[in-house]
Amino acid sequence: YLSVNRKFMCYSGVGDDFKEVDCIQQDLNNRLSKMELIEKIYRMSTSLSVSESLEWVCIKYDFPNNTVERRCEKTYTGGERFSICYFSSSIESPRKCLCSGQLC
Repeated sequence: YLSVNRKFMCYSGVGDDFKEVDCIQQDLNNRLSKMELIEKIYRMSTSLSVSESLEWVCIKYDFPNNTVERRCEKTYTGGERFSICYFSSSIESPRKCLCSGQLC
């Protein structure tokens, strides 16, 4: 029996104007009717294996002008727990930090 997390919480917003959001619920609400949403949540337990599935991560962008943006994003994690930041040699590119844990 596979246990499925039906919630994934992240911070979402820009600067000091951010809030906690349920990434899964937000994604489903943006594209499904209420009945489709209920059916999708109950079918989640039969999804693909972890290594083949997109998973939610929390993202934080630190822009060169000191603006910070937070949001949810789907990516392949292979089921691993991680927290990592990517830097670019371009001074105009933001630093991108990803975390597989909730509210990080």
